[in-house]
Amino acid sequence: MKYSINHFIYADGKLIALNTQVKDADDKLKDKQIRYLHYDALESVDMITDGYGVVVERRSYDTWGKQRKVSWREDGPRWMLYRQPSPTGVTPAMKRSPKSG
Repeated sequence: MKYSINHFIYADGKLIALNTQVKDADDKLKDKQIRYLHYDALESVDMITDGYGVVVERRSYDTWGKQRKVSWREDGPRWMLYRQPSPTGVTPAMKRSPKSG
């Protein structure tokens, strides 16, 4: 029979990581994983990463603290080109997409 052991890791009273170990009936380690919790400015968990820093979960909350169901996607890199300021003092920014050029 498999069982799990969870270690909750705190720093300054705040949960920062969860270490989970799965063992079999012979008490041999079958799986282990660590998850790091990242907080936003309002102290809500907005991102969870694994031991390699890869995002495994993103969270978003509405104005009242209720978790929203959001489909996250990566847009890829973008570049901004700024020209030297013109005599009017306005600095125009031109966007560029790597795909469209």
